[in-house]
Amino acid sequence: MVSLRVECACNSADRVSVYETEGQMFESSQAHQVEIYRRKIMRDILLTAVKAHASGHIQKHKANIEVYLQNAVGVGEHADIIDTLEKELDELARYSDQVDMIDKYFKEIKV
Repeated sequence: MVSLRVECACNSADRVSVYETEGQMFESSQAHQVEIYRRKIMRDILLTAVKAHASGHIQKHKANIEVYLQNAVGVGEHADIIDTLEKELDELARYSDQVDMIDKYFKEIKV
């Protein structure tokens, strides 16, 4: 993970804004690029986290469905297997839709 810290210091003599990020100094135009890059990194981290979370749930619900299909008799607390399968499929579809929506509407931003 990359962590960026942007600070502004204004030199009153010549009014040049200087920014510091991870120990490097940048003028205002470069600092703007650094801020854009920082936001892109944060966006990518958040979208990756949501997709990973959804993918984990997809795997969980797929596994549950396989258990019900392979060993329906062994699932005693679920008297109505069809209803249980429908609920698992609904959850599977929910998380699959989340991944699809991220891929469709939140494509990577070029810096």
